[in-house]
Amino acid sequence: MEELISLKDFLDQYTPSDGSWKERDGRPAGGKKKRKPSPKRVPRPDGWKPAEQFAVVDMAAFGKARPRVTKNGTFMPKKYKDNSSLLRVLFGELTVSPPMIVAVTAVRPMPKGWSKKKRGERAGTFALPTPDVDNLLGSIMDVLMKDDSGVVAAVPVKIWGDDAKMIIHLVEVNELQVWGGLTYENDLVKLL
Repeated sequence: MEELISLKDFLDQYTPSDGSWKERDGRPAGGKKKRKPSPKRVPRPDGWKPAEQFAVVDMAAFGKARPRVTKNGTFMPKKYKDNSSLLRVLFGELTVSPPMIVAVTAVRPMPKGWSKKKRGERAGTFALPTPDVDNLLGSIMDVLMKDDSGVVAAVPVKIWGDDAKMIIHLVEVNELQVWGGLTYENDLVKLL
């Protein structure tokens, strides 16, 4: 099994420094043939570095709410609207442009009834309580982005911790970066 690497190190390996795309072992991305850029996207200039935005938001993770429909109209629940407004303020303005990768880590507070031993064993391990990762990711993308179609990959994770917080990492990527040599099993999992 390969050693896990950080998202920054991973993107540095796939960022062109000499105008050519190379994988870690030196082969051209995509095998022997060079990939042509999509006609819809203009290739990034040589030496392009991805824009990143990282924030640790001290608030509990919340899931995407469904709109409520009544005979008087449709509305979103007040709690969801309040959480959305707070997240917008704490995260700040979005500075990354599409296409982008979104990595979200939701730290769930451990129950106060757990013993010190159990708390020590569970700290940093996967957490199962709600919200589901798809609802968590949906709420964050709805709040932070006007159009979330620019997200080409997402890595949501829920873990146990002492305090509730969300760690949100957005990274701008080049189309060739994502599709030129990545395989889901080997590389996308390393974005954590």
